[in-house]
Amino acid sequence: MNSQPFQPSQASDRAQRWNPLPPKSDLRLRLAQMATPIALFLIPTGLNGLLTVAQWLMSKLSIEVFHQGGTVPNFSVPWLPIVVSLTLLYGLSPWILTTIWRIFYGMKPMPSAKLATYSPETYRLLQRSSQQRRRPQPRLMVFPRAEPFIFSYGITAKTATIAVSQGLLEQLQDDELASLYAVEWAHLNNGSAATLSWVAVILQIPFVIYDQVARLGDRYLQLLQQIPTLGKPDQRAMQWLNGFLRGMLQLPAYGLSVIAAISYGLFRSFRWAGIPLAKQRVSYSDRTACNLTGNPNGLANALIKLAIGTAQTVITQQQSSPLLESLDPLLPLSPQVAIPLGSYLQHFSPATVLAWDYQAKNRRTWNLCHTSPLLGDRLQSLMQMATVWKLQPHFSLRQPLSEAASSQKEFVSNPNFQQAIAPIVGLLLGLGLAVLAWGIGWLGILLLNNYRFAWLGSDYGLLIGLPLFGFGIGTFWRFNAYFPDRGRSLSSRESSSPVRHRQSPIASPSAPLDEPNPLAHLVQDATAHPLQVYPVQLTGQILGRSAMHNGLGQDLWLQTPVGLLKLHDRSLLGAIGLWWQGSAGWLAGLSDRRGEAVRAIGWLRRGATPWLDLQQLCGSASPPYQAFHQFYSLLLGIIATLLGTFALL
Repeated sequence: MNSQPFQPSQASDRAQRWNPLPPKSDLRLRLAQMATPIALFLIPTGLNGLLTVAQWLMSKLSIEVFHQGGTVPNFSVPWLPIVVSLTLLYGLSPWILTTIWRIFYGMKPMPSAKLATYSPETYRLLQRSSQQRRRPQPRLMVFPRAEPFIFSYGITAKTATIAVSQGLLEQLQDDELASLYAVEWAHLNNGSAATLSWVAVILQIPFVIYDQVARLGDRYLQLLQQIPTLGKPDQRAMQWLNGFLRGMLQLPAYGLSVIAAISYGLFRSFRWAGIPLAKQRVSYSDRTACNLTGNPNGLANALIKLAIGTAQTVITQQQSSPLLESLDPLLPLSPQVAIPLGSYLQHFSPATVLAWDYQAKNRRTWNLCHTSPLLGDRLQSLMQMATVWKLQPHFSLRQPLSEAASSQKEFVSNPNFQQAIAPIVGLLLGLGLAVLAWGIGWLGILLLNNYRFAWLGSDYGLLIGLPLFGFGIGTFWRFNAYFPDRGRSLSSRESSSPVRHRQSPIASPSAPLDEPNPLAHLVQDATAHPLQVYPVQLTGQILGRSAMHNGLGQDLWLQTPVGLLKLHDRSLLGAIGLWWQGSAGWLAGLSDRRGEAVRAIGWLRRGATPWLDLQQLCGSASPPYQAFHQFYSLLLGIIATLLGTFALL
C-alpha cells in the first residue's frame, strides 16, 4: 500500500496536570434536545398522512376512473394517542430497554470488580466523578458479544446505566476504556442520554419484532428445504404437484416477511428523530471526557480501534450485527460509518482515509443520514485539545487542501449538489406552491370576501399532486447524471482516474493489489461527491445477512482487497422485489450468495462513505444477477409524475 495503516500504540501521550478546557455554550445541545420530541411527534403524524394520501388517491381512482363508490378519508391528526404513547414510553424507557436487552441479547449486570480488572482507571474515574457530582454511580452492564460497543441510557440518576460488550473490554487498553466511559458519563450528565433513551425504546420495539420474526421465518424456510419431494422428479404431474404444495407451504413465510419488512421500515423512519441530538452531543461529551481524563489521544485511539474492531467482526461473521444497527443512535460511532472506514484503516493511514471528513466541501451535508459526526472532524478536534495541553498529537490529520478541493463551490451554488437533491427540491417546491395556492384562496375569502378563488383553499389535489409532480420532474433531471453510461465518468479528473473497465478474473478479497484500484483511489480522494461517478467492476466476496433479515437489501457488502464496500441493490420490482427474493426464496437473491467470489459491476460513489449502486453481479458458481437501479429510478419518476397529474385533474 502507498500509506501506512493505523498502528496501535502501547501508551498515549497524556497530560499529567492540566487546566480544564473552558466549557462550550450548550445552546445547540439544548435545541437538539428540544427538537427530538417534536420529531418523535411529527414522524408518526407524517406516516399517518402518507396512509391518508394513499386512501385519498385510491378513493379518487375508484370514483373517477372505475365509477365506483368511494369515501373521503379523514385528514385529522390523531394527536392524543400519539402524545399519550410517547409519554408512557419515555417514563418506562429504562425498564423496557433493560428487559429487551436482557431477554433477547443476553445483557447482564457487570460487577465493578470485573471492570477494575480490565481498566482500573475507569473504576477510579466513575467513583471520583460520582462523588464530585454527589450522585450514585451508574449501573454497569455487559453484553456477551464479540463486536465492540459501548452506550449509556436512563432518564434519572437512579436509572443511569452504562453498557459495554465483552469484545470492547478485551480489545481496548486501560486508558482507552476510561476515555470511552468518560464520554458515556458525560452523556448521562448533560441529559442527552435521557432523551436518546426515549428514541431508543421507540426504535427497539419495531426492531425486535423485525429481528425475531425474521429469525422465525429463516428457521421456517430451512425446514421447508428439508421436506422431501413426492414421486419421481421426471414425472411432469409430480413436478407440478410438488411446486404447488411448496408454494402453499411458503405462504406463512410471505406473511412473516411482510411483518418483518414493515417493522424494519418503522425502525428506519423513527431513527431520524435521534440523528440531530446523537451528532450534536458528541463535541460536548468529548470535551467533558478530555477534561476528566486529560487524555484526548486515548479517546482518539479508542475510536479508531472501535471502527477497526467493528469491521473485523463483520468480516468474521460475514454480516453486520443486527444488535449494533438497533443501537445506532446510542453508539459512539454509527455502524454504517465504522464498518467501511474500519476496514480501510487496516490498509491506509488515518490521515489518508479520513481526509475527506475534514477537507471535503459539503461533507456534513452528505453525512445527514448518519447518527455520528464525521470521524475525521472529531479526531481533528481531539488533536487540537492535545495541542492546547502541549501534548504530542497521535494523529497528524491536518493536510493542505488540494487545488481541486480549494476551488470547489459552496454546496448551495454547486450544480452537482443541486442535481443530486433535485427530487427533494422538486417535492418541496411543489408543496410550497400548493401552500401558496391555499393561502391565496383563503385570503381571497377572509380579506376580500371574494369566492372566485375559493376552490384553491379546498382542493386537496393541490397538496398531493404538486409535490408528487415536482418529485417526478426532479427525478428525471437527476437521472442522466446519476447513472452515466459505462466507459464515461462525470468526474472532471476522468483522465487521471485509475478506473479499469476491462474484464478481470474473479479474485479473492485478500489478494494483493497488483493494479490501481478505483476504490482505493476514491477512499483517498478528499474532493469526491456522490455525482462524481465511477462506472467500475470490482472483485470480492458477498457479505450480508440471510433471507428475511435481508429482505429489503439493507445489509449487503462487498469484501474487496481494499476493504468493505456497501452495495445498493434494486430489483426489477424495487423494494417489493427485494422483499420477494428474501421472503420465500423463489428468486435467487444476493443474500443467498454470501461468501461467493464475484465481480460486481456498477456505479461507484462517495459520500460520508463509498458505496456501489449495483448494475450486475457475476459469480463463478451462480448465474449473473441483474440489478435495476436505472429502471427503478425512471419508473419512480414516471409513477410520481402520473400520480401528481392524476391528483391535479
